[in-house]
This record gives sequence, structure tokens and C-alpha cells, in this order.
Amino acid sequence: MYGLISALLGALLSLTGVSANPNNVVGTARLAGPVTVNGRTVTSTALVTSGDRVETGAGGVMVLSLSSTDRLILGEHSSINLRTTAEGVTAEVNIGRMQVNTTHQRLHEVRLTDEGIAINAEPGQPREYMVTRLANASYVAAKRGSLRMVDEGYGDSETIPEGMVGTARTVPTHIDPPDPQRTQPVSTGSGARAGSITALNPKGYIQRTNSREEAAKGKDIFLNDKVNTEAAGRMRMVLADGSILNLGSGSSMTIQDHNASTRNSTIELASGRIRAQVRGMVNPSGQEWQIKTNTAICGVLGTDFFVETDGTKTRLVVFEGKVKFTPLVRGLVAAASSAVTVIAGQTSSAVAGAVASPVASGASASSAAAATSIAGQGATSAGTAAATSAARIGVVTAAAAPTAAGAAVIGASVAANSSGPNSSLTISNGVVSGTNP
Repeated sequence: MYGLISALLGALLSLTGVSANPNNVVGTARLAGPVTVNGRTVTSTALVTSGDRVETGAGGVMVLSLSSTDRLILGEHSSINLRTTAEGVTAEVNIGRMQVNTTHQRLHEVRLTDEGIAINAEPGQPREYMVTRLANASYVAAKRGSLRMVDEGYGDSETIPEGMVGTARTVPTHIDPPDPQRTQPVSTGSGARAGSITALNPKGYIQRTNSREEAAKGKDIFLNDKVNTEAAGRMRMVLADGSILNLGSGSSMTIQDHNASTRNSTIELASGRIRAQVRGMVNPSGQEWQIKTNTAICGVLGTDFFVETDGTKTRLVVFEGKVKFTPLVRGLVAAASSAVTVIAGQTSSAVAGAVASPVASGASASSAAAATSIAGQGATSAGTAAATSAARIGVVTAAAAPTAAGAAVIGASVAANSSGPNSSLTISNGVVSGTNP
């Protein structure tokens, strides 16, 4: 039977121009209202494949069947990315609301795009839950069965019992400010203390004026220290102003200037990747918080962005806020060059003294976020970022969560009968009803 289904899928895919590999197929979707797949408007039904991005407009809704017991229902004004791996289907929620009915027969996990947060459960048992992603926080309402929410970046996890709501903050809500009474260690480098290391995997090194030492969690970083990660290494630092730097593998970085009071900061990225989550508002009095490479200056006007360079080209991805992107030639601003402003959800690149027009980041945002995440290690460090991890994710009662967390998926009327026995689902006038898997 499976061979017959695979053959039929192969024939269908060849007719539609999609790669004739059944493993690329995510599922079949029934649609109503304005719905686009990879920017193209679709109606009635669609075959969704790995790598597709689905977006709904006002009144739009999609019911996506992954298997006889796995179904995703996307509400209006929402967006998800879908992909298949050897482990199954992964759905990444960019924004909006999505209801999940599953036994994890084929659905592997649901993720919050760019956040390093995964939602999953033990396979075999029916689960029903609602994922609501807003600008500054996300909510997961466990309507049937318990769930597991894992924060891979901060090494934390929470169990969401049935009837409860899990929360995930987009930006850490609390970072201890620098303590002016704290005794600062004497610098063995050539500058004042800039911050400290809060996570490391597996190794990194600190190059100072006359020494090179292995990095370690809790160790202080001083101005003009050159920080390096191995080919498979990653490192997280919390700066004196509370900002968080996540350094990717094979990277080399120097903090040339950092003042927690004036917010004047200059970080040089010689090579590799870095994600910066800048605390609070910057540039309040003409000061600058920036990351420099050999080919660009990334002047921070927002809070969360990613920079990657190989010395000849710089790539910028903005997750939140906006960044002023200025091209450089051999480290200098060329007379005829002009900067662009890259906003949240966009990417741009700089090479040969010019920057590309910003475009939607799409899948590159996911790869950028993953390139610097450190799994299995908390982000806290005594005196620098206490309570950050605890504030990142948590569980509250359903009554205490925002109404959006438990709201029905809103959209035009559409019905979808599953291929499984005694199972059906209807969305009518914004209400989800029927027999769940």
C-alpha cells in the first residue's frame, strides 16, 4: 500500500514541477480566504512540501493534514515554515496562531522561529494545543495532554500540564544591571572589564597582550581581549550593560570599547558569526553601539541581530528592531558609499563598498539563529545575568494567560475530513469543532 501511495505521489509531484521525492512532501492542505505559499496565492487545496512558507491574510485559514492523526490549523494573519527531516515534520511558527492536533505519528516538533524554542511530546498519545506568537512573547495552551517546551539557547525546559499555558519571552525580561559597588577584578589585558562568559561549548580561547588562555564559564573579558572559538565551538557573554553576545563556531572577536553608562560600544568581528541581543534602548545621546567587520559597520538602532563575515563579505540578519548598515572598503567608509536601514525580518549583505537592498530574511533567519545557539547550558552568571533563564520560559494557569493563548483559530469557513477512521474536523465561523485524533 505504501509503495502505491509513493508512486501516486511521485506522479503528482512530477506533474506539478516539485521534486519527485515523497520524503519532501509535508502534507495536503485545505484552504479558505487569502492564503499564500512561498508568496504565491493558492486556493481550495494545495500540496505542501519541505521548505514551504505558508502565510494567511485577513479571514484566511489553512487545515494541513500531515497524517491520519496529525493536523495543523493555521489562523488568519499567521505565518509558518515547514520542513521534513529523518525525524519527521517540523513546523516553525513565525507569527500568529496555530492549533495542533497530533499523536506525533509524523509531526516531530513545533518551533518558534529564530528563538531556539521547541514544543513536543511523547509520541503515541493524542495531544491538542494552541500556539500563539505575538511580538514580545509566545504562549502554548495545552488543551489535551501535557507538553514539553525546551529552550535550547538557554538550556532550560518546562513541562506544560493539560489545562495550563506555557510562556516564552522573545527578549529576556530581566538582566541585572551592572553593580557600581562590585569590586572589579584587575585586568591582565590592555583594557577595563567589558563582561564575562556565561556559556561555552566545547572550547574557546582568550588572547591577551602577552598570553593566551583557555576560556571558561564565569571568566571575565576585558577590552581589547581577542576571543576565539574553535571550529565546532560556541560561546555566550554578558556585557557590563546587560547585552548578550552569542559567538558562533570558528569566530574571532574583539571588544574595542564598551561603556555601560554611555552605551558607547564598538565590537570588531574579524571572522565568523555573532548574534547580539542589545539591552534596552541605545543611542539616547548620540552614542553608538556597533559591530564592525572589514566590510561593514552595523550600527544598532534595535535589540536583536546577527552578523557573519569571512573578511570579504558581511551578512546581516535582523530579528528585532533595526540596524543601520554601512559598507566599508578595507575598514574605511568610502566617499560614495551609502548606508541602508535593515528592519526586523530582513537581511542584507555588504561587499566591495556597497550594500544590497534589504530583503525578507525567510529561512536564513532560522539558520542564523541556529549558528550561534548553545544547547544545554544556562545563560545565568553570578553578578551579571541572574534570573535571565528563569524569566525566559515558564508556565502559568490558563486563566492568567492572555486570551489569545486559548482563542479559537479565526478564519473563513472550511471543512477537512481526515483519512483516519472516525475522525473529522470543521472550522466554521472561527470555531474549531469535530473529532480530534
